[in-house]
Amino acid sequence: MRVKVKDQWYEATDECPIMVELTDQDKTNITNMIPTATRYAIFQKVTPDGEPSEWADLDRMGAWMDEGAWPDAVPVGEEWIR
Repeated sequence: MRVKVKDQWYEATDECPIMVELTDQDKTNITNMIPTATRYAIFQKVTPDGEPSEWADLDRMGAWMDEGAWPDAVPVGEEWIR
């Protein structure tokens, strides 16, 4: 398992364990992923002020997810980001 936080990837090792805490909604979303999907991400698309965040753009979300992903990672289509 690897996780990406901002632009840094972390991989579980003996010296660096990784934990992901999931909400019930996260678990539902993961359960409903297409069988070939290998990535799951959460983006806040609206700021606390109600303005669109820097992550409100689907192309930007996809590009961020692709950057540094394993070569066999399944691309996420727009229909799976929403």
